[in-house]
Amino acid sequence: MLILSFLLIRMSDASGQCFTFNGKIINAASGQPISANLSIKTESTKQVIGKSNDQGVFSLQAPCNLTSLLVEKAGFRTMAMPVTGKDGSYYFELGLFPVDKQTNDRPYFQSEQQDLILDNSDSSKTEKRITRLFKLVDVVSKKPIKGEVCLYYTKTGNKTCFSADPDLTSQNNKITFTREDIIGLVATAGGYQAYNGNLIIDRLDNSSSVYEVAMSKQLSIVAVSIEPANSKNNYKTELFTDKGQKLSLKMADVLRGYSIVNSGEAHRIRITSGGSGSKPISLTLPPSNGIQFVKVDLPKNQVIIQKETPPASQQEPTHSENITLAPLDQRIIYFDQSSYELRPSSRQTLDSLATWLLQNPEYRIEITGHTDNIGDGNRNLILSEYRSKVTANYLINHGAGRKQVHWQARGGQKPAFPNDEEKTKALNRRVELKILR
Repeated sequence: MLILSFLLIRMSDASGQCFTFNGKIINAASGQPISANLSIKTESTKQVIGKSNDQGVFSLQAPCNLTSLLVEKAGFRTMAMPVTGKDGSYYFELGLFPVDKQTNDRPYFQSEQQDLILDNSDSSKTEKRITRLFKLVDVVSKKPIKGEVCLYYTKTGNKTCFSADPDLTSQNNKITFTREDIIGLVATAGGYQAYNGNLIIDRLDNSSSVYEVAMSKQLSIVAVSIEPANSKNNYKTELFTDKGQKLSLKMADVLRGYSIVNSGEAHRIRITSGGSGSKPISLTLPPSNGIQFVKVDLPKNQVIIQKETPPASQQEPTHSENITLAPLDQRIIYFDQSSYELRPSSRQTLDSLATWLLQNPEYRIEITGHTDNIGDGNRNLILSEYRSKVTANYLINHGAGRKQVHWQARGGQKPAFPNDEEKTKALNRRVELKILR
């Protein structure tokens, strides 16, 4: 378990985790939840960050330098979306469309290709042939769309590209096949994902018919997060196109929501406070392409004022032994073995602390990561570093100033308790947060 965790750590970006993603993945055709893998790409690597559960729900963290998000599930079309915007905590839902299964005399996805042997004799010497028209349609509305189709012939190595027009009377769409073959097919259309498929031609019967190629749109999403989470008032968040058309915005809660938008369109966000005397916040967004994460930082006068010192953190509920209580100027959060993922109880502690630091800029926080003594010392040092960085980034993303937050890592060098039994080892898997002035 430690080795697996270490490998995950080594694949992570050295700058730590900046994004928290929550949401749901469904079958776009049936609406049923599906368990799918979520991965991110950076400039140099691809990294799996987790998967949705059987209910389709996911709650994951992603590194700071991600450039795109991929959602993959066997039997479904892969979704790949560029990522832009600010780090933070976001909510969005995604729908995956099933792939076209392998069949004869109809396009299907290359990922579904199974072993197939065709007769290698030269069937072009016969007079038999088939004629096919190619029609691109939207996978949801079934409406015809304009695009391009390229065919790659296996037997001859030839390539043919032509326009696929909604008007089927156009001769550009009509292709005559004179030999049995397995043909590669790539269909493209503006605003849609490319269709990478195959086509089996194994029966020349002088027939004529239409091939429909179902295209799925290149999805674009605007996801909004209002920070910090502790605010004075309720908020009404609205999303508009740059032409003033109001768009549907699905809110997971009062502070987080998303909308599926058209690629290439610019947008405007307006946030109105439920309190009196607060001016609306308006932001203009650049044209969308993929997922655009928008973090709205509230003005200080719209954040809860907490002049008192935050309460001391308590021991994790999974440990009944109250061996020690942190002093008022120090807090401790705990981690599972070999993990650097924040627990829900830790997030609550950090939320309160981030808000307090926002209201008290003269203070700073010193973060020190620790581990137990299980495993290799160098790996534990790296693990404690990631625990510190995750904690630091969470505080910064929730209101603390970057100059207020400092971190360091100690590995297993400074145990708080003897590592002679599990209950004390659990208390050594920690991050200490010390408030300084």
